[in-house]
Amino acid sequence: MAEKAKRRHIMENRIDGKIARNEGLIRGLQAENAGLEIQKKAASGKSGMEKWRGNYFESSSGLTEEFSDFARDFKRELKKTIGPGYIIVGWSRGHFEVSAFIKNEETGKFAYISTFDVRGGRNAWYDNIIVRSAAHEKDYTGGDNGFAAWPELVKKIAGLTEYSTS
Repeated sequence: MAEKAKRRHIMENRIDGKIARNEGLIRGLQAENAGLEIQKKAASGKSGMEKWRGNYFESSSGLTEEFSDFARDFKRELKKTIGPGYIIVGWSRGHFEVSAFIKNEETGKFAYISTFDVRGGRNAWYDNIIVRSAAHEKDYTGGDNGFAAWPELVKKIAGLTEYSTS
């Protein structure tokens, strides 16, 4: 009889452990949902790339729908932002980062831009976009890296692709 009680006690402890782990998972999911609600509220009413600021991107070993939407928005907004006189001549959606070659149609000069991994910080992709000159639309080693936040990106691209004064 003592052996039976001991086995029952062991089983109850195992079940109690599973319940405790599940309750911890539930608390974690509730905290994540609360964060997502805050994120949703912050994005409401915003458009363009502003709606993605502060977003915590889901991590995955494959392409997520969320990052696919982000990359599509980034390209669309980039086209709008650079405006006439510039064209995107190369575009790449990588694994949680995007890059592009942009050509100044008047000068024929190129700039290369690239974001950091969007999962690496809430706004790293927005605040520190790599921008450098490029010899052509496949020049991944181009000039020295510079950085620009999204709002200053066009000015930086223009500075790299305008006519030389020397």
